[in-house]
Amino acid sequence: MTERKANPVEWEYKQVQIPRYQINLYKDCYENFEWILLGETKLGGIVEQHPIIENEQEMIILKFKRDRRIENKNSVDRLQEQCETTLKEIRKLEGKNSAHKIGPLLLFGTIGAILLGFSGLNLLSGAYLKGILWLFFSITSWGLAYFSHRKQEQHLDSATPKIQSRLDFLYQSYAKKSI
Repeated sequence: MTERKANPVEWEYKQVQIPRYQINLYKDCYENFEWILLGETKLGGIVEQHPIIENEQEMIILKFKRDRRIENKNSVDRLQEQCETTLKEIRKLEGKNSAHKIGPLLLFGTIGAILLGFSGLNLLSGAYLKGILWLFFSITSWGLAYFSHRKQEQHLDSATPKIQSRLDFLYQSYAKKSI
């Protein structure tokens, strides 16, 4: 005769779509709130454990489960929501960093290269004054790219403490959950 369990486990399931570079941060977050990782899949296939070329912007789906009967479920859910919001803020801050960094460099660098081409054409055709003028503008554009890059580094330096403070908040919420 087979025995039946008196209290079957009721599982709660969750799927989270995140960029690949945040996998460990999300795993830590959900495991601290008693979620068990079931698996990882990328959009359109299975995640390679050690990819040859890692694409940080590739989106990954993490699948979790947990027992519905955890202690203090309401407070755990509230803390988890705060952590999810914080993780989204971190992603937004990191995304702004990369977009702000490369945009002006591409713009001014491309303009400088085009102006250098105009300069070369004018110098080869004998219009030396126009060629020197275009050369001056191309060097100025590249200078703008350099100073834009320096300004972006200062911006990144100001965003790093914001990201760090959000990470500290995450760690504090993990500690609150443990209490």
